[in-house]
Order: sequence, then structure tokens, then C-alpha cells
Amino acid sequence: MCKSHENGCTWSLGACNSKRHKKWIIKSIKGHHTCLAPMLRQDHQQLDKHIIAQIIQSTVKTNPTMSIKTFMNYTPSYKKTWLAKQRALEMIHGNREESYAKQPKLLGALQSYVPGTVVAAPTEFMFEGEKLYLAFGPCINGFAYWKPIVQVDGTWLYGKYTGMIATSQDGANHIFPNCLHHCTRGNNFSVRFFLKNLRRHVPP
Repeated sequence: MCKSHENGCTWSLGACNSKRHKKWIIKSIKGHHTCLAPMLRQDHQQLDKHIIAQIIQSTVKTNPTMSIKTFMNYTPSYKKTWLAKQRALEMIHGNREESYAKQPKLLGALQSYVPGTVVAAPTEFMFEGEKLYLAFGPCINGFAYWKPIVQVDGTWLYGKYTGMIATSQDGANHIFPNCLHHCTRGNNFSVRFFLKNLRRHVPP
């Protein structure tokens, strides 16, 4: 019976330990829980990110921006729901490591279909995706018609794979992207590598 039966909950479950099957077998379920209402704002330790991710996977695939609040009569913590959603997205699209393993094929396609695109990486990191310089051909050619100013920023590149982006401006101060650089660890070598390729491939 329910642990809240003294408070009037009529739910009960009957089971027996089968020696033949060597496991517990449920024989009957009676009544309905009437004790869930006070628990609506509580979390549950067995409702972990993996269980939530499996259940919301199809919904997240249809609506990636969905929010998860009350779930199965419980309200999981913000951290748990965030991790569950990230896990669901990984189950659908793969994780970052799997995505970056496809990077060489993607970059090859970019250079084939976007003439003038430049891709550069230190030899030792070429197949690891740890450091990469990328400048699209139209962005390189367009720089000649914009202000001779280069702004380097990394504000919008964060997480495990950080980096920098170089931009310029037109006469109305509209932002024009020149190139970008991503890396797993920001250090002096990364900055020098980025600026060296920026100077080489984006002419003034």
C-alpha cells in the first residue's frame, strides 16, 4: 500500500516473489493515488536526466526550444531539466565530438562550393578540430569595399569550443564578418595563429 495510506490514499499494489521465475511479479494494482497534489513542486531522485531525455526526445526533435517545467507530476530542478534536454539533443543530433569528427568533410565541401574559402589549421591539430581558421571567399573579397578596420572579438563564441571572430563595418556601421577561429583552449599560440592567417588571407 501507499506510504501515505494513513492520510487517506487508497492506492495499493500486490506482488509476490516467484521462486520459479526468480523475480518479483506484480499481481494486482488497486485504487488511485490521491496524495500527488502536495508533491507537484518536488523533485524525485529516480527521475534523472537519462529518463527525462528518453521521454522528451521526440518532443525536443519537433520543438528544440521547448521548456521543461512540471514533468510527470514532479518539478525537476533547473539543472536536471537542462542536462536532460542537452542529452536529448545529443541523442538526436550526436554530441560535439561526433560533430567535429565530420569537420574535414564539411570543410572540403565548403571549399568546393564556395570559391575562395580559406581553411587553415596547425598540422598537429588538423584531424582533432582543436584549432581552425575559416574565412569564406565572399567575406574576403568584400573586405575591400568596407572600412579598413578589423575588430576581433570572442564574446559570442563560448563553451568548450571557444574562439574569436574578426569583423569590419560599412559606412552605416553595419557589421561585416571577415573570418573566424575556433579552438578548445585560448592561449597565445591561438591568438598568433589567428592573426597570422587574418593578415595573410584577408588583404587590406
